[in-house]
Amino acid sequence: VWPSAITRALAVEALALVVYATCWWTIGVNHSVYAKAALLGLGAIALGIQSASMQRFGAGLNTTFLSGSLTALVGWVATGHRLRDIPHHPLVLAGLLFGAISGALLALHAPTFAPVIQLLAVTAALCAAGWQAYAWRRISKDKRASGAV
Repeated sequence: VWPSAITRALAVEALALVVYATCWWTIGVNHSVYAKAALLGLGAIALGIQSASMQRFGAGLNTTFLSGSLTALVGWVATGHRLRDIPHHPLVLAGLLFGAISGALLALHAPTFAPVIQLLAVTAALCAAGWQAYAWRRISKDKRASGAV
């Protein structure tokens, strides 16, 4: 589905998010201005890694900021493309909206669990990558065993 470099980048992002979550839970809900700056930096590093990874796919696919995805989607529609011709952008936009709303609600009503959304999302992506790699290895092995290669 994607190059192994993307999976490695997502693993580094996951590590940054684990450090973020650990700091969040260690410091507590009422962070000082310095703690907030450190958390902001960790979050920026993680999302920067994700943005750089997604740029490998081209087509203006942005998974870390709403305005970029919305701009790309409107640009495609404005140039005569139909929504069914650009299936990823509406899905990414819907995912960003869901993530923003979920994150805001968690931060307001259950701030202790706020980092969980980030950890779940990157874990799901890494699990999907691992499953896909396993499936491809299995298919290759089966083809070699049957003499098809």
